Amino acid sequence: MNTKSTASSGIQIDWKRIMFLMIGIILFAIVNYSPPWPDALDPMGKAFILSPQGKAAIALFLLAGTWWVFEVVPIGVTGLAIGVVQAFFHPAGRRRVQGFHGSVGIVYFRISHYRHGVHQGGHHQTAGL
Repeated sequence: MNTKSTASSGIQIDWKRIMFLMIGIILFAIVNYSPPWPDALDPMGKAFILSPQGKAAIALFLLAGTWWVFEVVPIGVTGLAIGVVQAFFHPAGRRRVQGFHGSVGIVYFRISHYRHGVHQGGHHQTAGL
């Protein structure tokens, strides 16, 4: 079965890849935005509440798992997407994203570090990292 088609400009579109990309995003949205789930019970009858952060972690796991298994995007891109999604859906809200705190800030700093030519002459100057 041929899942690729050629647009009028000669660019090939991989519909299978787009489909699995969207399936991952849809799974994330369904789980993350679903109403609160019932408590889980262990064999002894003790109830465990699933917090909104726990539900978001399950949603992110489904997104990343779908993308990894079906190789929708390179693994490195999926790994970076996990950090970015965690930052955008963090309970602290937009304030945390605007300040680039935590691991997302470090990734942003490293990318911009290379982009602005700090890496010169074969020696990398880490500027305090």
